[in-house]
Amino acid sequence: MHSSRVALPINYVVTVVTLASLSCSLSQNALTQQAKPNLTGSWKLNLSNGKVAPHHMPDLYRIKHSDSRLEMVQTVEGRSESFFYVVDGKDRVTNMSGQVRAKAYWDGDTVVIEKHLVIDAGVRIWTSRYRLSEDGKSLVVAIHTKDSSFNDIFDESLTYEKQQ
Repeated sequence: MHSSRVALPINYVVTVVTLASLSCSLSQNALTQQAKPNLTGSWKLNLSNGKVAPHHMPDLYRIKHSDSRLEMVQTVEGRSESFFYVVDGKDRVTNMSGQVRAKAYWDGDTVVIEKHLVIDAGVRIWTSRYRLSEDGKSLVVAIHTKDSSFNDIFDESLTYEKQQ
């Protein structure tokens, strides 16, 4: 019995291996994309659990999260303000007054939002990290704030409970 082997050109083999590798990479990327949590819900501040800075923080978040779009309505002492984000790392105007600019992006399973506001006496910069608890019932928000007008820096860690 005679067996015949066909020699494949090296560029054919390289192409097949490259396509197989790319396919695995794309599949892994799609799984990673799907693994991102959805922050949609009404979230009420739980003051018994967290570190609060000396200013007024939102006591309620209403979040609509669809794909890369985030709409957040923050309520502070009965007043609400809406912010709109695209989670793609690009700097944009985020609120209706046009005064606040921000960029939002994923860091693993955490949404990071870097906001800045130019005010008469300086600049206020917030870096907020939004992460869902494993059971999806709590939203943990870590905020680092720098305010050049008061030469002030503070950090806070807040926990919000999902409302039904």
